Amino acid sequence: LDDEDPERANRVMNAMLKMSKIETEELRAAADAG
Repeated sequence: LDDEDPERANRVMNAMLKMSKIETEELRAAADAG
């Protein structure tokens, strides 16, 4: 994941690792959570 905000990219990566399938809405929510 290439984002200028490393914390945002890290949140998305952590959320993705917990998923059995990629759910884009949850990834977007994780990215915007900070």
